[in-house]
Amino acid sequence: MIKRITFVINRFLFLCVLTLVFLTVYSTILRYIFREPDVRAFFLSTWLWGIIFLLGFGYALYEKAHIQVDLLYNHVSMRIRRILSITGLSVCLISLIVVLPNYVQLAWRSYLINERDSTIPIFSPPVWWYKWLLVFTSILAVIQILSVIMEELKK
Repeated sequence: MIKRITFVINRFLFLCVLTLVFLTVYSTILRYIFREPDVRAFFLSTWLWGIIFLLGFGYALYEKAHIQVDLLYNHVSMRIRRILSITGLSVCLISLIVVLPNYVQLAWRSYLINERDSTIPIFSPPVWWYKWLLVFTSILAVIQILSVIMEELKK
């Protein structure tokens, strides 16, 4: 189940990156050739970067592409490596579990007031869904961390 969810997220991230490339080219052409920058393109590319970052965390864990301090990690036994991995993942897990209720509360309030981005007066899209994305990705990260910890414990 987790592998299927990760696969779907991977495909979605691929589409987000393609969209980001398109937006960057579009924005650059408008800004430097036509001298008419589009603030919506900048706004959307910023949100896409956020989505890629948030969803990429769980995927990086799944692919074991997360960063480790190689100075220490590569010079210790496999047993110590497992202990370090489980300890680091446990710290991430506890941190996410502690902040998750705050994320839910923030997203719920944002939804209730139909919060919008007011930084661009003529283009004020809703932002409450983006805050729920933080909740969703945090839950996915918790599930992925638990999965990786269980794999480490089986070794």
